[in-house]
Amino acid sequence: MQQEIERLKRKYIFSASAIVIAVIWEMLLVMNLLIQMLFRANSSNADAMILQAAKSYDYQTETLLLSEMEQNADGDYLIPRSIHSVDSITLSGTIRSDSDSESWYCGGGGLMYLEETANQQELVYREYTFNKDTSEVTIDFQNDSTLKRERSAEARQTSGLTTDNFLVSIVWWTSREDVSLALDRITIHYQKERASNDILHLSYSDLFENQIPEALSERNSFYLVTDSGGSLSAVCSGNLPTQISSEEAETLVSDVLQQHRDSGSISVQKSYQYTIVPYHDFQIILFQQDQSEQKTLHQILWISIFSGFLMTLILIAVIVLLSKHMVKPLSDSFSRQKQFISNAGHELKTPVTVISATTDLLERKHGSDCLYDTIKAQSEKMSRLIAELLELTRFSEKSKDTADFRLFSVSETVETTLLYFESRAFESEHSLHLEIAEDLTMYGDALKIERLVGILIDNALKYADAKTEIQFCLTESNHRILLTCSNLCSDLTPEQMEHLFDRFYRAEESHSHQKEGFGLGLSIAQAITQQHKGEISASLQENRITFTVKLQKS
Repeated sequence: MQQEIERLKRKYIFSASAIVIAVIWEMLLVMNLLIQMLFRANSSNADAMILQAAKSYDYQTETLLLSEMEQNADGDYLIPRSIHSVDSITLSGTIRSDSDSESWYCGGGGLMYLEETANQQELVYREYTFNKDTSEVTIDFQNDSTLKRERSAEARQTSGLTTDNFLVSIVWWTSREDVSLALDRITIHYQKERASNDILHLSYSDLFENQIPEALSERNSFYLVTDSGGSLSAVCSGNLPTQISSEEAETLVSDVLQQHRDSGSISVQKSYQYTIVPYHDFQIILFQQDQSEQKTLHQILWISIFSGFLMTLILIAVIVLLSKHMVKPLSDSFSRQKQFISNAGHELKTPVTVISATTDLLERKHGSDCLYDTIKAQSEKMSRLIAELLELTRFSEKSKDTADFRLFSVSETVETTLLYFESRAFESEHSLHLEIAEDLTMYGDALKIERLVGILIDNALKYADAKTEIQFCLTESNHRILLTCSNLCSDLTPEQMEHLFDRFYRAEESHSHQKEGFGLGLSIAQAITQQHKGEISASLQENRITFTVKLQKS
């Protein structure tokens, strides 16, 4: 028995430790995988959003609202862009007349800029005209038909023009006094080769129209756009706290192109990870400030491993310490049962046999007597107790013994067994409701199954409420034999349910003297069930107790 207890103790320690180790390391593994997946997913999503927006942006076209531009003393709009890289300019506006009967009317103005020729500056302007129902007018800088020059020094001084800007004039003229022309915005179409002072400077606010995705706010990133020859065309400072200057951007482009790789890292004042993505006649260089994500992931991994080992050692130590307390009740119970069964089997069997034999001799010699009947009845009761104890001991010691197992009809065995109890049920004024499935077979010991059924129905007849129905069912479920026995038992409490399968336990202690038996029946039923690799359980619901036995078919 002590070896069995030690085996159970080792099994408990091994099983509990295995569960603890599996749970801890599985949780740590899943946590690290999820963190890495989250890092990569966030990075990939952010890169995809940036590149999609970057590819959809027209870097050869720039739209400016005139309301946001500076005006000179004459009310003309000064545009801070050099005219030398401009291919054409589209002006958008609205022309209208107060008279609805006019079939045609027009109005116009001009664009002015400075041009250096022969060591002197000339004021050059190109005219534009809006006709009725016209909302856009394009000025082609490759067509000189609208080009005019003015050498007036006074005009240059009052205009506020320099070589780095140009001017959009207010309306110069209209065909009638009731005609008005208002300009809203201009769209600049740049040449492919762009001057350095015409490089576009953007941010994510421009790129996403002031609706920056939340994923981009978690990491610093920006991108540069170059033509196929590597000349800088646009700078998007992304979500950096300060704008990237053209000089810094050109340095970054030069350093990246010198590496001759589509991705990598560079260090210019700060460390960056870059990726080059070709797009039509341009190439987009996406930069992400190196925030040591891999270093952070490695730190999380090592912290997880250290924490896992520490938690595992602590919990295993706790399990070992608790194992003694876990098996102590079982050890004590086994010891008491072993001692009692041994004493009952050896010390009581011989005296009871002698008493029974002596009583029989005296009865034959002196005749029947009430004293002899009492002695005989009590000795028979003691014999039954000893027999049940020895039976339980045999089941416990030979729980894996299957030498007597055969394939038999469990339907016939159950039905035959229940016939023995119909008269008892009638005498005790109980009714039996039987549901026995036909032609069910199983591999086992028919005599032990008969004993199991007898224990369940005998227990129900003893403890069921007076004049109530007892239900017994035999069915097949999920390739298993299912036995259920239920009856009303108003005196049973949930606390008593926990001890029903304990040896020598009787639920109705106050009435135990009125019930035959020794509290070993359900323990024997449990041992028989375990020998057949089955399960037995009891449940109480609305004062109805139900015993359920699940047996393997083979």
